[in-house]
Amino acid sequence: MSKSRKPLQYCKGFFIYQGVRVVASFCFWRHIFFNKLQLYIFVIIVGFLKNQFTLLSMTNYLIVPGLGNSGPEHWQTYFQNSAPNFFRIEQTDWDTPTCEDWIKNMDAMATSFDLSSVVLIGHSLGCSTIAHWTAKYKRNIKGAMLVAPSDLEATNYTFPTKGFLPIPLDKLNFNSIVVASSNDIWVSLERAKFFAENWGSEFINMGDAGHINASSGHTNWEEGLTILKKLG
Repeated sequence: MSKSRKPLQYCKGFFIYQGVRVVASFCFWRHIFFNKLQLYIFVIIVGFLKNQFTLLSMTNYLIVPGLGNSGPEHWQTYFQNSAPNFFRIEQTDWDTPTCEDWIKNMDAMATSFDLSSVVLIGHSLGCSTIAHWTAKYKRNIKGAMLVAPSDLEATNYTFPTKGFLPIPLDKLNFNSIVVASSNDIWVSLERAKFFAENWGSEFINMGDAGHINASSGHTNWEEGLTILKKLG
C-alpha cells in the first residue's frame, strides 16, 4: 500500500510545485506589468506637463505690417511661416488706414495672449502703429522690433492715412530695437535714430538696405530672425 501511494504523493507534490511556480510567475509578471504601466503613465503625464509649460513660456510674435500689408515675398511673411508662434495682426483696411482702427485691432490680438509673452514685429507704418498703441493702451509686453519706421511727417509721405500724426515720441515701456537703413526713401537715417532715441530703443544700421522689404531683397531674412532673438 505504501508503495502505491508514493507515485500519487509524488504527483500531488509535483502539481503543488508547479502551481506555486505559476502563481509566483504570475505575481512576478504582474508586478513587472504594473510597474511598466505606471512608468508609461508617468511618462505621458510628464510629457503633457512639459508641453503645457512650453506653451506657457513660449514667446508669441505678433507681426504688424505697414501700408498695403506685407506680400508673400516679404520677410514678415517669411517670419510668419517660420514657426507656429508667429501671428499676423490683420486689418480691415490696408490701403487707407485709420490709426484708431488699427490700434484697436492690434490691442484685441495682443490681449488674447499673455502680454508678458508678446513680442511685436513692426515694419514701416506698422512701427508708428506700435508707438500709437503703446501711447494709448500702455500695455506691458516682452518687446518689439521696429523695422524701417516710415517718417509720416516727411514731405514725400503723401499716402492716405488718417490719425497717425503726430508720431508718438514717448519712451516705450518695454525692450525694443529699431532697425533702419542708410538709403531708405521713407525715413532718413537721422530720423530713424531720432525715433530710436526717443523710444528708448537699441539702434541697428543695416547700411544700404533700402526700405528693408521684398523690393530691397529682404525676403528670407535670416539676419532679421537673429536680431529678433535678442528680444526673447
